Amino acid sequence: MESDMMLFVGFLLIGLFYVVFSTVKKFNAPTSGKPRSKHTETLSEFQAYKQKVAEEPTNPIHWVDWGKALLQHALTASGKNIQRLRYNEACSCFQQATTISPTYIPAWAYWGEALYEQYRVSKYSDILLVEGGHNKFRNALDLSPRSVLVWEQWQTALRRLAEGAPQDQKIMLLRLAEDCTPKITELSTPLTEVDMEAEANLAPLLQAASAEPAQQAPVQSLPTQSAD
Repeated sequence: MESDMMLFVGFLLIGLFYVVFSTVKKFNAPTSGKPRSKHTETLSEFQAYKQKVAEEPTNPIHWVDWGKALLQHALTASGKNIQRLRYNEACSCFQQATTISPTYIPAWAYWGEALYEQYRVSKYSDILLVEGGHNKFRNALDLSPRSVLVWEQWQTALRRLAEGAPQDQKIMLLRLAEDCTPKITELSTPLTEVDMEAEANLAPLLQAASAEPAQQAPVQSLPTQSAD
């Protein structure tokens, strides 16, 4: 009987020691290394882009960088409402960038991609969105028809858009995507001496167009930062 009591007390002391040790370890654990939540990181990132835009509101690069961050957040967001909001905000950023600098090619291309995503989230119901996306990518290629990056971005966006589209629209979108392939192949092929001479003659004209003063348009209000 006495041995059983001693055994019981021994187990009790071991349990009490474990509880005390765990509590001390918990309170002494460093907190500075705790990872921030994804939501906190997103708001912090948006705040950084907002600060850049506020400091240089006529710099189209800052508007496009902010729009790209909004676009990326929309692609990974779980709720349809937050996706629609982010796509709208991204489109506003890209639109402002093209207003400030109509020859800034990335703004047109990413604006087209954002419109495609809006069309996808609308469950392919607003045809004006996809037509607007086509036009924005064409604007980018009008400015730089030999940009393989824009052609590839357009093809990738079309293929993504086709994934969940109704069958008739899916066929049309995939056909447009395949139409990009010959151009991508052509632009990926090393230039001949004749092509290089032609591009050399064209380069001064493109540089002169890019050097034209940007139009000083009114700066739009900054997109809101809604909580996810």
